[in-house]
Amino acid sequence: MPTDKPPTAPEGAGQSEGLSDERSEPRASGDKLTRKTIKLGNKQLRVTTLGVGVAVVGVVVAVVLAVLSNSSGGGTATGGACGQVGRDNIVCIVEQKLQAANEQDPNDDEFKARTQGISQGPPSPSGPWAYVVFNTIDSRGIDIGLKVRAGPEQFDPQVGSASRRSIVWAECVTTSTFDPEPDTGIGPTWVKIYWPSNTPTTQYFQSSPKDSFRAYVYAGYALPFTHNGNIPRC
Repeated sequence: MPTDKPPTAPEGAGQSEGLSDERSEPRASGDKLTRKTIKLGNKQLRVTTLGVGVAVVGVVVAVVLAVLSNSSGGGTATGGACGQVGRDNIVCIVEQKLQAANEQDPNDDEFKARTQGISQGPPSPSGPWAYVVFNTIDSRGIDIGLKVRAGPEQFDPQVGSASRRSIVWAECVTTSTFDPEPDTGIGPTWVKIYWPSNTPTTQYFQSSPKDSFRAYVYAGYALPFTHNGNIPRC
């Protein structure tokens, strides 16, 4: 039987051998390489498109760190390499903050501590709002991801997976009758997110505010990012 308690020790050391019900399954090696290539390509394209003359990696990192240190907790600041306005600018800024928090690939405890300073303020008046997939490394050191469900109940089908430290964009939070991880103390709390698929699958996708569908992830593995988590109820 899988354990209901997510690991709290540093990643890869002293974690429970069981896998959480709401964490997904390892990606195929080919899928991991493809998604990494696509993800990096998207980021390079975004920086090239939105950054005025920013093409050197070292300069990009410096800009990212400046955004992280100077921006407000609400996640609505402007500046850095993000030159667009509106939703696309907010998405760019949040991605920059995540990149800065991920410098040198900290373990989950370190990552959470890094993000606390920019995640204490109230959410912006209008969504969607960013959450980061969190604590999905198993005892073998493998990212098993987070299940994304069509609904928040036990038998709602899985419609994809979200990888560790990826952003999922939330519309609201809700409670259901299904608490997959009672020991977390979070209760049956679920985050309703924007998602690109509504077909049953374990395939990994990336959430975007422009996605057509809505899906749900368990709040125990979704960390509010650039806000305190007090977003509207569904």
